[in-house]
Formats: sequence, C-alpha cells, structure tokens
Amino acid sequence: MTARGVRAGVAACTITACTITACIVLASCSVIPAAPSGLPEAWVPSVSPSAIPSESAASDFGYTDAESAAVRVRNVGCDGLSTGSGFVLDEHTIVTNHHVVASTGRLEVTLSDGTDVTVTASKYGTNADFALITTEESLAYAVTLAEADAETGDSITVVGYPEGGVLQVSEGVVEGADFDTLDKASFVQVTTAYAAPGSSGSAVYNEAGEVIGVLYAGSSATDETMIVPLSLLKAFLTTPAFQVDNPPACTPAWL
Repeated sequence: MTARGVRAGVAACTITACTITACIVLASCSVIPAAPSGLPEAWVPSVSPSAIPSESAASDFGYTDAESAAVRVRNVGCDGLSTGSGFVLDEHTIVTNHHVVASTGRLEVTLSDGTDVTVTASKYGTNADFALITTEESLAYAVTLAEADAETGDSITVVGYPEGGVLQVSEGVVEGADFDTLDKASFVQVTTAYAAPGSSGSAVYNEAGEVIGVLYAGSSATDETMIVPLSLLKAFLTTPAFQVDNPPACTPAWL
C-alpha cells in the first residue's frame, strides 16, 4: 500500500493556543484554554525514528479490561503542553508513542479511574514510534499481547483519549500494510478506526481483547489511521538495544 495523504510538517499544542497546519502530531490534544480552529488533513509524529474486547464490567467503574488499562499522558514539554494516550503493560510500565514523550520537561499520567501516578523514567524506541513510561505506584489492569499481527480484514478496537477528552472506544478494520512510514518502522498497518489528536499511544485490540498494535497517526483526508504492529512492539519490548533513555529535555520556565 502506498502512502496516504499529506505527511509533512508538524504543529504542536501549546498551553495557550494550538496552531493547525496541514499536518499535526496525534499527541497534540485539547488545548488550554483555546480549542483547535479546524481539522487538520493529517496527524503525524513529530519524531522521525464491532465488539468491545470484553462485554462485561471489569472494574468498579463499569469499565472493560481494555478501558481500565487506558491512561492519559500529559507532556509538560519544552514547547508547551500536549497530551496523548497509553496503556498499562505491567505493574509499573505504560506503553505509548515516542512522539508523545519527546521534548518533555515533565510527564504526567492519569489512570482511567482519575488517579494521577508519578512518572519515574521513560524510554523511547529506535525501531518504531514506541515509548515506555515507568511509574512509582503499582498499576493494575495490564493488557494481554496477541500471538501475531492482525491481518487485512480483521476487526479491531482502539481505546484512548482523543483530543485529551473522555475515554473513547472506536472500532474499525485493518485495510492493509503501508511501507512508507513516518518513523523507523519497517511497516505499519492502515485501519478505518476513528482517532484524533490525543489518540497517539492508544492500544489497538483484536476481537479477543488482545493488543495487536499501537495507534500512532491518522489522516482526516482519508479517514484512515495508522498503527505500529504487534511484531514491532514485541521486538521493542524484548530488545534492550532498541530502548533509549528519555530524560527531561528542558525545564520550562512556567513549571
């Protein structure tokens, strides 16, 4: 599959305003206090490198396991405030995108129940647009990784926080592979699931409720979204050489 839509240029969401250009990072989200003036044609990373998974309530809040595992990530960064999504991998680890945690001054994480947890460290991937966030507090509701990548035609579910707002679940299908990627990934998969700025880092599930990828970009021009597949995520998680420390890049004057 060839590249879809315009894939050049980036605009970041600052604490006071959000400038929309032809392309914008998915990590850019709802803005404080002003809202975006219009829809971009595409969302892209700023770094170059029909069922809900469970129909029964899995928590005191009535969330499924997938919804309970979702987290909101705030990047109090060098260029302003932006938000993205992520999901709990294990007791102290959250998965998100590299571009969600890039150029950070401080990372803040809120769990699906509204609890804020303390970030102690983060790492980013060199094989694709991945990042790991380590927390001081113990986390519950870890996800299950699938055995293999999704195939063309498979139904998927995306769980995250588009526009930095409320938790949303969207459904779609995998349309195929795309080899013209925006980072160092060898390939990504194109889907029809809904996403918006702020959805970056959302877990993507198969019909069994297992993670088959991480959402990282999308295009409003084609209503398509891109996910980094499970095989690359597993390689990132199991290969220390693919993991690079991501210390704070600045101390914003307004912190």
